[in-house]
Amino acid sequence: MSTPRPSFSLYRESLAIINGLLGDWLHHRGNPLALNMYLSGKPKTDAQCQRKICVLVHGLTETSSIWDYPKRRDTDYGALLARFEAFSPLYLHYNTGLGLRENGELLAAELERLVQDWPTPIDQLCLIGHSMGGLIIRAACEVGRSEQKPWLASVSECVYLGTPHLGAPLARLAHQGAQWLRRQELVPLQVAGELLDVRSTGICNLTSGCWDTLSPPTLVTGIRHFVASGSLHVASNARTDEIPGDALVPRSSARGPHSEVWGLAGEAHFAGVGHLRLAHHSDVYLQIAQWCRHQ
Repeated sequence: MSTPRPSFSLYRESLAIINGLLGDWLHHRGNPLALNMYLSGKPKTDAQCQRKICVLVHGLTETSSIWDYPKRRDTDYGALLARFEAFSPLYLHYNTGLGLRENGELLAAELERLVQDWPTPIDQLCLIGHSMGGLIIRAACEVGRSEQKPWLASVSECVYLGTPHLGAPLARLAHQGAQWLRRQELVPLQVAGELLDVRSTGICNLTSGCWDTLSPPTLVTGIRHFVASGSLHVASNARTDEIPGDALVPRSSARGPHSEVWGLAGEAHFAGVGHLRLAHHSDVYLQIAQWCRHQ
């Protein structure tokens, strides 16, 4: 009896996890398992290209399947925005183990090519990121701002779903645990610390949510920025919105700092919606559609 071959979907999901954990190591050694960044979903003909584009960016160890509604074929935020709001949806695929800055530079280059090559004038370019994906979007916009790239003027909205702008507790716990173990006198504990410290740059960056820990997080001006957070508890309150939060990101981190350089155009909280479900939930979609509808 032959062993059944794993499906392509399982292979792709496994590869995404490997890249999330060790993607920088694979990339810098030229390993063929390292994923390259690209956009999928481009229309087959110029006539199908809308004047409004949305780009969906998944998070750490995820693939574009994170946007799929369970048990609803061909339904995701991009497909819904195409059907009801006349957007052309595109999906970013990338190596989540690379550092935020490096992925931000790669995404900036992808967006530059997209804007240059799009066959129709772009009226609206909405960037939607889940978890780490939101940090990559922020990094790309910062690259566009610092290098004064023309494509940035096309970006109208950035939507951050469960994005750890102030860092993720689990990433900080892993960092602190590795440091503590490495300081111990017992060699086995030191080895355990070394093993725990074998994390990709992408994961390490989630400790603070920033690629530059010397500067506070900022949002590029001229773009409407929106944040959405979730929590496991249906009854939202200040304590449960933080611990356990959405299971991975506290509400305060998803919201970001209260400062003059963090100008939000809107924010929404979804009680009873966990971290992963923020990427495929009907109420979240309705909020995204409303944000994208009002320019």
